Amino acid sequence: MILSLAVVAATTTLAACGGGSGGSSGSGSSDSGLSVRQINGVGAVLVDARGMALYSARQEAGGRVLCSGGCLSFWMPARPVAGKAPAGVAKLGTVKRPDGSMQLTAGSSPLYTFAQDAPGKASGNGISDRFGSRSFTWHALTAAGAAGAAKQPAGGQPAAPSRGSYGY
Repeated sequence: MILSLAVVAATTTLAACGGGSGGSSGSGSSDSGLSVRQINGVGAVLVDARGMALYSARQEAGGRVLCSGGCLSFWMPARPVAGKAPAGVAKLGTVKRPDGSMQLTAGSSPLYTFAQDAPGKASGNGISDRFGSRSFTWHALTAAGAAGAAKQPAGGQPAAPSRGSYGY
């Protein structure tokens, strides 16, 4: 999707306000405010300008936005950013949420941050949860260096035990 000039201007301003390194080593920042950082137990993870890990849910592959209502208490939609993705990360884009707001995507999957994370942490990696009638399995987006893409979950298996509905 092509971002409108208004969205680009707004997100550039928002990205400039972010900060904090989170104590993780950076390995691939870009002009988008996103970067790839090594996170213990997960690997090279796409993070936002604040150092927060970005996640996708398998159930939302292909740009379907299903996380709403109570889901948004734990999983915050990532805001669109201007610029290119860091090396090794799937193409960035946006998707329109049911409320009309725009959300950042990578490889067409909507991205989120996790409420119980801190900069440089990925405690939501591998979590399975349920909100209403919808189940989700969340994975931090990992990068496979310059030749890879952040499309696959870290290691393909949950790094954290699955937790039940609202079991945070």
